[in-house]
Amino acid sequence: MRILTEAALDQEFQIKAKLESGGNYGCMCVVFDGDVVFDEPVALEDNYFSRLDDLVEGDVGTILFTGNVTCTGHASISDRLMCLIVLGDFRAPQLSVYETEMLVCGTLEVGELVDRDGYLTCRSTS
Repeated sequence: MRILTEAALDQEFQIKAKLESGGNYGCMCVVFDGDVVFDEPVALEDNYFSRLDDLVEGDVGTILFTGNVTCTGHASISDRLMCLIVLGDFRAPQLSVYETEMLVCGTLEVGELVDRDGYLTCRSTS
């Protein structure tokens, strides 16, 4: 896990141009390098971020995974997170996105999708 500013995140990954918001949230960014597998339902919500905020000086607004993300259970992304970026593929049997900008640069494979706000963007690089 690495902690970056929004400017440093953009410098390393050129992400601002890929996000409709431009990625300007005024918060810190957490980067997880490599592929990640969640073997149970994952809820990126207040309790998860309280633990991250304890490690980071300032609020965490963006999480970026440099590899593929695979969830074996329901993935729920709450409005506590401003932006979730997956540079690889994202797979889950269920994905619920609540008022969070989400960018998947690879393939999105979900059995059931709930995104009432329409903030999910897929930009396949292949």
